[in-house]
Amino acid sequence: MAEIARRYDYEFHIIEAVLRVNDDIKERMVTKVENALGGVAGKTIALLGLAFKPETDDMRDSPTIPLVEGLHRLESRVPSRGLGHRRLHEARPRRPRRYGR
Repeated sequence: MAEIARRYDYEFHIIEAVLRVNDDIKERMVTKVENALGGVAGKTIALLGLAFKPETDDMRDSPTIPLVEGLHRLESRVPSRGLGHRRLHEARPRRPRRYGR
């Protein structure tokens, strides 16, 4: 819905706000993991269940992508072994961030 609104240059404020909140929640997970592990720099962290839907290895728009990206930013190592035939770096790009950021 947000993409359609953007395509027609319509500012759908409520949808954009929801998308911002959803992204903020995903980013906060990075901080939660960092706090739970007492820092993540230099650590190898295995993440399971990265696919968006059960019983699939489809990484498109997976809510775990920001977690993995955030852990990489904090200089931790997140191996891509075991992610199925789609590696994280092959996941399709997420929707563009055009809502106030």
